[in-house]
Order: sequence, then C-alpha cells, then structure tokens
Amino acid sequence: MKRCIFLAASFSLCAVATLAAEDILTTEERMRQQLALHPQSIEARFGLARSLAWQRRFDESEAEFSRLLRIAPNNADFLLGAAQVQLWRGNPAAALSTLRKARRLAPRYAEIWRTQIKALLALGDADRRRQASIILQEAQRRFPDGDWNLAGRENDAAPIDPAPANAATPVAPTPTVVLPVAAYPSSSALAATPSPIAKDAAYRFAAEAGGSIESLTHNLPNWKSRYLLGEWRDAEQRVFYGGLRETERYGLKDTEVQLGSTTPLDAAFTLQWEAGVSEAHRVLPKHYGSIQVLHRPAPGWNWGVGLRRSSYAAGYSRVVNLGADYSFDAQRMAYTLYLGAPDGASLVTSHRWQWAYYYHELDWIGLTLIRGRESEYAANGFLTSAVSGSMLSGRHAITADWAAVWEASILKQGDFYTRQGVRFGLRHTF
Repeated sequence: MKRCIFLAASFSLCAVATLAAEDILTTEERMRQQLALHPQSIEARFGLARSLAWQRRFDESEAEFSRLLRIAPNNADFLLGAAQVQLWRGNPAAALSTLRKARRLAPRYAEIWRTQIKALLALGDADRRRQASIILQEAQRRFPDGDWNLAGRENDAAPIDPAPANAATPVAPTPTVVLPVAAYPSSSALAATPSPIAKDAAYRFAAEAGGSIESLTHNLPNWKSRYLLGEWRDAEQRVFYGGLRETERYGLKDTEVQLGSTTPLDAAFTLQWEAGVSEAHRVLPKHYGSIQVLHRPAPGWNWGVGLRRSSYAAGYSRVVNLGADYSFDAQRMAYTLYLGAPDGASLVTSHRWQWAYYYHELDWIGLTLIRGRESEYAANGFLTSAVSGSMLSGRHAITADWAAVWEASILKQGDFYTRQGVRFGLRHTF
C-alpha cells in the first residue's frame, strides 16, 4: 500500500514538473512571437528574460535583462531579475552590487530585500551573515506580513518567480547632479539650483508643503515663503512636477508658479527643464527658464551642465552651472560652479560644495558650503557682492509615507546684509 502511495505521489510530482516545463516553454514561445511582431515591446522582452531564467538558460536570460537595463537602467523589476539570474548561476557577489542599487531605488519592494538576504547568506562568511541578519530584522519590521523564514535557503538555486508581467513596475528616479535640495531653496536667486526632485523611489505621486522664515541684519524686514509642490512619474521614468510659491521680501509679496520635468534620453543621459512665472514680479522673476543635461559616465559618478535665464522688472540675469558628484557607500559629495551676471554686468563666479550622508535608505543629512560672488535681485535692482554661507539640511521619515524635510542656513551677502533662517516641509508619497 505504501509503495502504491509512493508511486502515485512520484507520478503526480513528475506530471506537475512536466506541466510546469511545458508552461515555461509555451511562455517563451509566446514572448518570442510577440517580439517578432513588436520588437520594441518591453513587456514581451521581460517575459522572455524570465522564462529563460526559469529554464536555467542563464546566459540567454542575462543577455535579455542587459537589453532591458540599457533601455531602463533604473527599473527595479529589471534590476531584480538580473540579480536573481546572477544569484542562481552562483555569482552572489555580482548580484549584491545590482541589488544594492535596486533597493536604493525601490525600498518598498520586498522581493529585493529577500533576494539581497539570500545573496549575503550565499557568500557564507561571518560578516556577510551579520549583514544579512541586520537586513532581515529591518525587512521583518517593514514587511510584517511577508515570509521571512529564510533559514537554510542561502544556497537556494531554484528560480523564484518574479512579479507578474502586468504588475505595477516600481519606477526609479533620475539621479541629479546636485545633492537632494528641497523645493525653493533660500539661496540666491541666481543660484540656478536644479529642480526639487527628491531621492524617493518607489512611488508614482508625491506632494510636499512647507514654508520658511529668514531674518536679515541692518533692520531689514524678514523674508518669508510658503510653497506647495507636487510630483508625478510615469512608466517611462519621466518625472513631471509643479509648484506654487508665495514669497515676501523687503515688505513686498510675490506669487510664482513653477513647472518642470526630468526625462531620461538613454541609459547615460538625462534632460531636465524647468520654467516659472510670477504675475506681480516685484522680487521674483517675471518669468524664468532653465535646461540641464546630466550624464552618468560610470557607476557612482554624475556630471552635468545647465543654463538658467531669468527676466525681472529691472532686466534679466543668466547663469551657467557646471557640476559633478560622486556617491560611495552611504555618502554623496558634489561640487558645482556657477557663472552668471545680471543684464549688462560683468561675469561673476560662485562655488558650492555639498556632502550628504544617507543613514537609512531615503533619510539623509547634508552640509552645503557657498563661496564666491553672486547677484541678488532687490526691489529696485540687482545687488552684486561677495557671498559666503553654509547650510544644514535633511530628510527624515516619520512613517512609511510621510517625511519631514528641513533646512537651516546662513548667508552673508557682502556688506548689504547677513541672512539666516530655517525652512520646514512635510512630504507625502502615494
């Protein structure tokens, strides 16, 4: 009787395995047919890459994932699939490099955490096991409903089915040349700062609201501002954002509307543009526009060049910025050179050094130093002088969807004034 049961069970398992193999082959054939009709179909190529991985045809699968990552280098699903192939073929060290990037981009993607833990365990040494234990504890806290019983699975070579082809793909942000800067920084109007795209990754919508207050020496009235900012990112990794700012300077009030976008051009280049308009334009530009090209020549490195032109009641200003940054471990360092001048004035230069430390995924604290010469628009014209200043800023999670952003700064604008103040905002992701 036991023998009959054993034979029946064996037959059933063989039948299931045969059916699964047939399903995988059918999927591969169907994906190839779709690619023959639609060679640019990302969904079909993703399905083909997964079906090849399930058949342990790792070289072919890796080639397909490489094609996908050339198209969308920051797609978390593609990074996860490529890392799983590396792990299944016995190369956990290479998988870890890919998974670190994927987890930075999509911290709410539980399968990335699970695969990273397996890769660390597969390396086997004590340090990596300790790292795996730390990440496992954090994963259990973040994803309490997940299956985190990974004991004995460090050598698991069986492919784990990735997310369904029709699942929402976590879309990653485009890195910016300058460190994370919150909306509407309090630096000079000629600073030509990049768009306020935060480092948040696994979301489609985000909103931020906040305000600032700054005190000036020489009995000048305080500067105040309030702002609202919204962001949306699509499946092509393009980011669109808009904002509304109300500003009070020198006792005069202005309201400004801002729109912008960041668009990947290919795996290495990104185009960023921004425009704004102020109806009253007493202290803010009547209208402005900026464009910036960003390039990623190597892992960890970014550089970019940009131009900003602003039109005021008393004339216009133009600024060119050249910047580069380098990320390593949990730190990021950047330098930006600004070359600008108001209408008819000689060129002035200023320098900005930035450092940030990411102490927990998206949470960071940063320091910025400013030196050089800049022009500031006042109620009746431009003030050009030597500037020096510093700023502390950060982002800190409150819950999984809420975060606080802040900034404390001091800036000496020649002999005209010294300005110091704080800004605070709340950010919500959907």
